Amino acid sequence: MKKTFLTMIAACFAVTMTFAQQNQSNVTQTGNENDISVEQIGRVNQSLVIQNEDRNISSVNQLGASNNSDLQITGSDNLVEIAQIGDQNASASFVTESNVVSTVLQDGNANTSRQELNSAGSQAIIEVAGSNNLTIQTQNGSGTGNNISDIRLTGSNSTMTQAIDGENSRSYITSSSSDAIVTTEQNGVSNNINVLQELGDGNAAFVAQNGNGNFAGGNDDPQLTQTGNDNTLVLSQDGTQNASSIYQVGDANTATNTQTSDENTSIITQTGNSNDAFVKQSNQ
Repeated sequence: MKKTFLTMIAACFAVTMTFAQQNQSNVTQTGNENDISVEQIGRVNQSLVIQNEDRNISSVNQLGASNNSDLQITGSDNLVEIAQIGDQNASASFVTESNVVSTVLQDGNANTSRQELNSAGSQAIIEVAGSNNLTIQTQNGSGTGNNISDIRLTGSNSTMTQAIDGENSRSYITSSSSDAIVTTEQNGVSNNINVLQELGDGNAAFVAQNGNGNFAGGNDDPQLTQTGNDNTLVLSQDGTQNASSIYQVGDANTATNTQTSDENTSIITQTGNSNDAFVKQSNQ
Protein backbone atom coordinates (compact mmCIF):
# COMPACT_ATOMS: atom_id res chain seq x y z
CA MET A 1 0.00 0.00 0.00
CA LYS A 2 1.04 3.58 -0.55
CA LYS A 3 2.03 4.25 3.07
CA THR A 4 3.37 7.71 2.28
CA PHE A 5 0.02 8.76 0.85
CA LEU A 6 -1.90 7.60 3.91
CA THR A 7 0.68 9.14 6.28
CA MET A 8 0.29 12.48 4.55
CA ILE A 9 -3.47 12.29 4.96
CA ALA A 10 -3.15 11.53 8.67
CA ALA A 11 -0.68 14.39 9.20
CA CYS A 12 -2.88 16.84 7.31
CA PHE A 13 -5.94 15.91 9.36
CA ALA A 14 -4.01 16.20 12.63
CA VAL A 15 -2.90 19.77 11.83
CA THR A 16 -6.02 21.23 10.25
CA MET A 17 -8.87 19.66 12.19
CA THR A 18 -9.80 18.70 15.74
CA PHE A 19 -11.24 15.32 16.59
CA ALA A 20 -15.00 14.96 16.58
CA GLN A 21 -17.49 12.18 16.90
CA GLN A 22 -20.63 11.15 15.05
CA ASN A 23 -20.38 13.56 12.15
CA GLN A 24 -22.59 13.06 9.11
CA SER A 25 -22.10 14.36 5.57
CA ASN A 26 -24.54 14.01 2.67
CA VAL A 27 -23.52 15.48 -0.69
CA THR A 28 -25.60 15.26 -3.88
CA GLN A 29 -24.49 16.74 -7.22
CA THR A 30 -26.29 16.87 -10.54
CA GLY A 31 -24.32 18.56 -13.30
CA ASN A 32 -21.02 18.53 -15.20
CA GLU A 33 -17.38 19.00 -14.16
CA ASN A 34 -18.00 18.91 -10.39
CA ASP A 35 -15.49 18.23 -7.60
CA ILE A 36 -16.35 16.69 -4.24
CA SER A 37 -14.01 16.47 -1.24
CA VAL A 38 -15.11 15.16 2.16
CA GLU A 39 -12.76 14.95 5.18
CA GLN A 40 -13.87 13.48 8.50
CA ILE A 41 -11.92 12.83 11.71
CA GLY A 42 -13.22 10.92 14.71
CA ARG A 43 -15.43 7.95 15.43
CA VAL A 44 -18.76 6.79 14.00
CA ASN A 45 -18.75 9.26 11.10
CA GLN A 46 -20.94 8.75 8.04
CA SER A 47 -20.42 10.04 4.50
CA LEU A 48 -22.81 9.69 1.55
CA VAL A 49 -21.83 11.06 -1.86
CA ILE A 50 -24.06 10.81 -4.97
CA GLN A 51 -23.07 12.17 -8.40
CA ASN A 52 -25.28 11.96 -11.46
CA GLU A 53 -23.39 13.50 -14.38
CA ASP A 54 -20.08 13.50 -16.31
CA ARG A 55 -16.45 14.25 -15.47
CA ASN A 56 -16.90 14.44 -11.70
CA ILE A 57 -14.11 13.88 -9.15
CA SER A 58 -14.98 12.44 -5.73
CA SER A 59 -12.65 12.17 -2.74
CA VAL A 60 -13.60 10.93 0.74
CA ASN A 61 -10.97 10.84 3.52
CA GLN A 62 -11.82 9.46 6.95
CA LEU A 63 -9.47 9.17 9.94
CA GLY A 64 -10.74 7.24 12.97
CA ALA A 65 -12.68 4.13 13.89
CA SER A 66 -16.13 2.76 13.02
CA ASN A 67 -16.62 5.17 10.12
CA ASN A 68 -18.79 4.50 7.07
CA SER A 69 -18.43 5.83 3.52
CA ASP A 70 -20.95 5.27 0.72
CA LEU A 71 -20.17 6.60 -2.76
CA GLN A 72 -22.57 6.25 -5.71
CA ILE A 73 -21.61 7.42 -9.20
CA THR A 74 -23.69 7.61 -12.38
CA GLY A 75 -21.90 9.44 -15.20
CA SER A 76 -18.83 9.17 -17.43
CA ASP A 77 -15.17 10.10 -16.92
CA ASN A 78 -15.35 10.00 -13.12
CA LEU A 79 -12.49 9.55 -10.65
CA VAL A 80 -13.52 8.03 -7.32
CA GLU A 81 -11.28 7.72 -4.26
CA ILE A 82 -11.95 6.65 -0.66
CA ALA A 83 -9.20 6.64 1.98
CA GLN A 84 -9.81 5.33 5.49
CA ILE A 85 -7.31 5.10 8.35
CA GLY A 86 -8.39 3.27 11.49
CA ASP A 87 -10.18 0.14 12.64
CA GLN A 88 -13.68 -1.21 11.98
CA ASN A 89 -14.33 1.12 9.06
CA ALA A 90 -16.58 0.31 6.09
CA SER A 91 -16.58 1.67 2.55
CA ALA A 92 -18.85 1.04 -0.43
CA SER A 93 -18.44 2.33 -4.00
CA PHE A 94 -21.09 1.86 -6.70
CA VAL A 95 -20.33 2.94 -10.28
CA THR A 96 -22.75 2.50 -13.19
CA GLU A 97 -20.99 4.29 -16.06
CA SER A 98 -17.99 3.57 -18.29
CA ASN A 99 -14.38 4.77 -18.14
CA VAL A 100 -14.26 5.19 -14.38
CA VAL A 101 -11.32 4.73 -11.99
CA SER A 102 -12.41 3.74 -8.47
CA THR A 103 -9.78 3.51 -5.72
CA VAL A 104 -10.16 2.47 -2.07
CA LEU A 105 -7.29 2.77 0.42
CA GLN A 106 -7.67 1.28 3.90
CA ASP A 107 -5.11 1.10 6.70
CA GLY A 108 -6.27 -0.64 9.87
CA ASN A 109 -7.88 -3.78 11.24
CA ALA A 110 -11.33 -5.35 10.91
CA ASN A 111 -12.26 -3.08 7.99
CA THR A 112 -14.69 -3.89 5.17
CA SER A 113 -14.40 -2.63 1.60
CA ARG A 114 -16.82 -3.19 -1.26
CA GLN A 115 -16.59 -2.05 -4.88
CA GLU A 116 -19.25 -2.67 -7.49
CA LEU A 117 -18.79 -1.56 -11.10
CA ASN A 118 -21.58 -2.03 -13.63
CA SER A 119 -19.72 -0.55 -16.58
CA ALA A 120 -17.15 -1.07 -19.34
CA GLY A 121 -13.59 0.19 -19.65
CA SER A 122 -13.31 0.86 -15.92
CA GLN A 123 -10.71 0.12 -13.26
CA ALA A 124 -11.33 -0.90 -9.64
CA ILE A 125 -8.42 -0.77 -7.18
CA ILE A 126 -8.42 -1.72 -3.50
CA GLU A 127 -5.31 -1.41 -1.32
CA VAL A 128 -5.61 -2.77 2.21
CA ALA A 129 -3.07 -2.95 5.05
CA GLY A 130 -3.89 -4.59 8.37
CA SER A 131 -5.46 -7.71 9.83
CA ASN A 132 -8.89 -9.35 9.73
CA ASN A 133 -10.06 -7.25 6.79
CA LEU A 134 -12.71 -8.18 4.20
CA THR A 135 -12.43 -7.00 0.59
CA ILE A 136 -15.14 -7.54 -2.05
CA GLN A 137 -14.94 -6.55 -5.73
CA THR A 138 -17.72 -7.05 -8.28
CA GLN A 139 -17.59 -6.07 -11.94
CA ASN A 140 -20.39 -6.53 -14.45
CA GLY A 141 -19.08 -5.42 -17.84
CA SER A 142 -21.48 -4.75 -20.68
CA GLY A 143 -20.43 -5.31 -24.27
CA THR A 144 -16.68 -5.75 -24.59
CA GLY A 145 -16.06 -5.25 -20.87
CA ASN A 146 -12.35 -4.28 -20.81
CA ASN A 147 -12.46 -3.83 -17.04
CA ILE A 148 -9.55 -4.18 -14.61
CA SER A 149 -9.93 -5.42 -11.03
CA ASP A 150 -6.95 -5.02 -8.71
CA ILE A 151 -6.63 -6.02 -5.03
CA ARG A 152 -3.41 -5.46 -3.07
CA LEU A 153 -3.20 -6.80 0.47
CA THR A 154 -0.64 -6.65 3.25
CA GLY A 155 -1.37 -7.96 6.74
CA SER A 156 -2.82 -11.19 8.08
CA ASN A 157 -6.05 -13.17 8.45
CA SER A 158 -7.82 -11.28 5.68
CA THR A 159 -10.27 -12.39 2.97
CA MET A 160 -10.43 -11.16 -0.64
CA THR A 161 -13.29 -11.94 -3.02
CA GLN A 162 -13.59 -11.03 -6.71
CA ALA A 163 -16.44 -11.69 -9.15
CA ILE A 164 -16.03 -10.52 -12.76
CA ASP A 165 -18.56 -10.88 -15.57
CA GLY A 166 -17.62 -9.58 -19.03
CA GLU A 167 -15.17 -9.87 -21.92
CA ASN A 168 -11.48 -8.95 -22.15
CA SER A 169 -11.23 -8.23 -18.44
CA ARG A 170 -8.15 -8.59 -16.23
CA SER A 171 -7.94 -9.55 -12.59
CA TYR A 172 -4.91 -8.85 -10.39
CA ILE A 173 -4.54 -10.04 -6.79
CA THR A 174 -1.33 -9.47 -4.83
CA SER A 175 -1.11 -10.70 -1.24
CA SER A 176 1.93 -10.23 1.00
CA SER A 177 0.41 -11.55 4.19
CA SER A 178 -0.19 -14.59 6.35
CA ASP A 179 -3.33 -16.71 6.56
CA ALA A 180 -5.06 -14.89 3.70
CA ILE A 181 -7.89 -16.38 1.64
CA VAL A 182 -8.32 -15.38 -2.02
CA THR A 183 -11.43 -16.26 -4.04
CA THR A 184 -11.88 -15.03 -7.61
CA GLU A 185 -14.29 -16.01 -10.38
CA GLN A 186 -14.51 -14.82 -13.99
CA ASN A 187 -17.38 -15.38 -16.41
CA GLY A 188 -16.92 -14.34 -20.02
CA VAL A 189 -14.52 -14.52 -22.95
CA SER A 190 -10.78 -13.74 -23.17
CA ASN A 191 -10.35 -12.87 -19.51
CA ASN A 192 -7.11 -13.07 -17.53
CA ILE A 193 -6.42 -13.78 -13.86
CA ASN A 194 -3.16 -13.03 -12.03
CA VAL A 195 -2.71 -14.16 -8.42
CA LEU A 196 0.51 -13.60 -6.49
CA GLN A 197 0.84 -14.71 -2.87
CA GLU A 198 4.19 -14.34 -1.18
CA LEU A 199 5.94 -13.76 2.12
CA GLY A 200 3.28 -15.51 4.16
CA ASP A 201 2.21 -18.90 5.49
CA GLY A 202 -1.14 -20.64 5.55
CA ASN A 203 -2.57 -18.84 2.51
CA ALA A 204 -5.26 -20.20 0.20
CA ALA A 205 -6.35 -19.21 -3.31
CA PHE A 206 -9.48 -20.42 -5.18
CA VAL A 207 -9.75 -19.41 -8.84
CA ALA A 208 -12.52 -20.19 -11.36
CA GLN A 209 -12.77 -19.15 -15.02
CA ASN A 210 -15.88 -19.87 -17.07
CA GLY A 211 -15.82 -19.09 -20.78
CA ASN A 212 -13.66 -19.29 -23.90
CA GLY A 213 -10.13 -18.07 -24.50
CA ASN A 214 -9.31 -17.49 -20.83
CA PHE A 215 -5.84 -17.83 -19.36
CA ALA A 216 -4.29 -17.50 -15.91
CA GLY A 217 -1.25 -15.26 -16.16
CA GLY A 218 0.44 -13.86 -19.23
CA ASN A 219 3.69 -12.33 -20.42
CA ASP A 220 5.48 -10.65 -17.50
CA ASP A 221 2.48 -11.38 -15.25
CA PRO A 222 2.32 -13.53 -12.11
CA GLN A 223 0.78 -16.86 -12.97
CA LEU A 224 -0.86 -18.06 -9.75
CA THR A 225 2.44 -17.91 -7.87
CA GLN A 226 2.75 -18.71 -4.16
CA THR A 227 5.85 -18.27 -1.98
CA GLY A 228 5.59 -19.63 1.55
CA ASN A 229 4.47 -22.64 3.57
CA ASP A 230 1.13 -24.43 3.97
CA ASN A 231 -0.36 -22.78 0.86
CA THR A 232 -3.31 -24.12 -1.13
CA LEU A 233 -4.17 -23.13 -4.70
CA VAL A 234 -7.27 -24.47 -6.48
CA LEU A 235 -7.85 -23.52 -10.14
CA SER A 236 -10.84 -24.44 -12.29
CA GLN A 237 -11.20 -23.54 -15.98
CA ASP A 238 -14.34 -24.35 -17.95
CA GLY A 239 -14.16 -23.50 -21.65
CA THR A 240 -11.91 -23.85 -24.71
CA GLN A 241 -8.35 -22.73 -25.42
CA ASN A 242 -7.52 -22.14 -21.76
CA ALA A 243 -3.95 -22.00 -20.43
CA SER A 244 -2.73 -21.90 -16.85
CA SER A 245 0.48 -22.09 -14.84
CA ILE A 246 0.95 -22.70 -11.10
CA TYR A 247 4.32 -22.12 -9.45
CA GLN A 248 4.87 -22.77 -5.75
CA VAL A 249 7.99 -22.33 -3.62
CA GLY A 250 7.84 -23.74 -0.09
CA ASP A 251 6.79 -26.82 1.86
CA ALA A 252 3.48 -28.61 2.34
CA ASN A 253 1.84 -26.85 -0.64
CA THR A 254 -1.13 -28.26 -2.59
CA ALA A 255 -2.07 -27.27 -6.15
CA THR A 256 -5.21 -28.52 -7.92
CA ASN A 257 -6.04 -27.72 -11.55
CA THR A 258 -9.24 -28.84 -13.26
CA GLN A 259 -9.80 -28.04 -16.95
CA THR A 260 -12.95 -29.01 -18.82
CA SER A 261 -13.10 -28.67 -22.62
CA ASP A 262 -10.66 -28.73 -25.57
CA GLU A 263 -7.14 -27.42 -26.16
CA ASN A 264 -6.31 -26.65 -22.52
CA THR A 265 -2.74 -26.44 -21.23
CA SER A 266 -1.68 -26.81 -17.61
CA ILE A 267 1.79 -26.31 -16.12
CA ILE A 268 2.50 -26.86 -12.42
CA THR A 269 5.99 -26.35 -10.98
CA GLN A 270 6.68 -26.96 -7.30
CA THR A 271 9.97 -26.38 -5.48
CA GLY A 272 10.12 -27.76 -1.96
CA ASN A 273 9.09 -30.80 0.07
CA SER A 274 5.73 -32.45 0.81
CA ASN A 275 3.95 -30.75 -2.12
CA ASP A 276 0.92 -32.28 -3.86
CA ALA A 277 -0.23 -31.45 -7.41
CA PHE A 278 -3.50 -32.66 -8.97
CA VAL A 279 -4.39 -32.03 -12.62
CA LYS A 280 -7.64 -33.16 -14.28
CA GLN A 281 -8.31 -32.45 -17.94
CA SER A 282 -11.43 -33.44 -19.87
CA ASN A 283 -12.47 -32.89 -23.50
CA GLN A 284 -16.09 -33.74 -22.86
